[in-house]
Amino acid sequence: MGDVDWIPALAALAVGLVGGAIATWRMVLARRTGSPAEGAGSSPAVRDLDAKTDSLFRQLSELALLAEK
Repeated sequence: MGDVDWIPALAALAVGLVGGAIATWRMVLARRTGSPAEGAGSSPAVRDLDAKTDSLFRQLSELALLAEK
């Protein structure tokens, strides 16, 4: 095995981390300000997906707490 060029790998990692941080930031801002999908005119499918997402995050939080014990 020869020398490994770490620059492209680190660049891809940095781009992924920055992209994830931006996506997370936008989701947090949308929840704080009340995104249009949460309004009274949102479709039942969007509300269902939102409820499923909340449920999944609750379950993951519970699993994380159980793993700490």
